[in-house]
Amino acid sequence: MAVQRLATDNKQKGRLAHLADNSEAYSLWAQSFSTVSETLKEFSSVQVTLEKLLQILPVLQPRPYSISSSPFNDPNKVQITVSVAEYLTPDNTKRKGLCSNFLQVVKTSSKIRLFVNPNPHFRLPGQVAPTKKTDDDNSSRATINTRLLMFAVGSGIAPFRSFWEEIVALNECGNPEPNIDRMLFFGCRTPNDFLYHGELKKLSQDKLITDLVPAFSRLKEGEKRYVQNEMMLHDQKIYSMITDNNAYIYMCGSAAACMAIEKTLAMILESRHYTNLTFGEAKEWIKKLKKSGRIQLEMFG
Repeated sequence: MAVQRLATDNKQKGRLAHLADNSEAYSLWAQSFSTVSETLKEFSSVQVTLEKLLQILPVLQPRPYSISSSPFNDPNKVQITVSVAEYLTPDNTKRKGLCSNFLQVVKTSSKIRLFVNPNPHFRLPGQVAPTKKTDDDNSSRATINTRLLMFAVGSGIAPFRSFWEEIVALNECGNPEPNIDRMLFFGCRTPNDFLYHGELKKLSQDKLITDLVPAFSRLKEGEKRYVQNEMMLHDQKIYSMITDNNAYIYMCGSAAACMAIEKTLAMILESRHYTNLTFGEAKEWIKKLKKSGRIQLEMFG
């Protein structure tokens, strides 16, 4: 371990060697998410120059964020939806997410480095490549005439905002079929956390989102409602959209949330199927929908 060799105190050198050789001890120590400054204070005998420190430290990794706007609104602007990360370590030390807190305080006139990493799969149906706004575009018709099941948790609402901005724009220039079901389940803590509520309310009124289903996990003390709870209250429509309407299914949120939603989808397929479908067979059905491209996931955390 490079840092161990730089320690002059034998006790600290031994502690560093133990952390390097014992993964369980290191995992326990790492739970505090110590900063570089705090680590150097803890192991104060480590003698290191700034140049050497920069050689030892790993390169800061980029933070991916979903784009939450459509180029139809403004081709020169990209919007993102960021949850500002703050958390407590097991020893009650307050920590802040590096990138999200930087974005919270950065001045609007500042320049920051970024790059776009296109996702070829998490797109509206028919949009295998950026669309052109034309009246007779087949891909545009597929986009506005396909049933959608959308599941968002927290800042996972981000890509769906780009979806509905795209749908609004294409709807204005296309030939939308009437009564296209688009269900959006959105999980958050309380109504105060209901991101883009005003936009979604207008979309609901215009029937561009036909079913808007919020799930508030902290609305009442002692009662937690998650997206999967609300899904079970709408299981018949979800099943019908999947089996009768060939709906496309999108999920965005934490890995744990998406896995819970996927499991609930399998439960609905199992319980609503006209034969004695087993849960294992329902999960295989989900796998086939993924393979065909009708289920797309964007997970984080």
